[in-house]
Amino acid sequence: RDALVLLATVAAVAPFMKSRGASPILGFLLAGVVLGPEGLGVVSQVKSERALADLGVAIFLFDLGLQVSMDRLKKMRKEIFGLGLTSYLASGLLLTALFGKGWIVGYALALSSSVVGLQLLRDRDELATKH
Repeated sequence: RDALVLLATVAAVAPFMKSRGASPILGFLLAGVVLGPEGLGVVSQVKSERALADLGVAIFLFDLGLQVSMDRLKKMRKEIFGLGLTSYLASGLLLTALFGKGWIVGYALALSSSVVGLQLLRDRDELATKH
């Protein structure tokens, strides 16, 4: 039942947010807060939904990989491995220091923020733009 609620919410939220000129990510986050166990409790089996979420992230990253050529990766290796790794490590350290929940949580949050940032760039059709 929770999976159906999740899929129906995605089907409704994405077009609604796009029609408003906003990123669907914001809508997904708000829907999760409202429908989750701390909100209305419509979705209660959070552990089973995590597997579905992991699959979604994997598919998203695979889709991004399809759009990037090896030549582009070679040209961007300094940015990816230099700035990207530095940003990831610094964000992880900061989040770990702020929340004190252990280093794994800090780095998981830092990594998830990268996925959100990539999706925002994709929504704005700015993946190929150098920032």
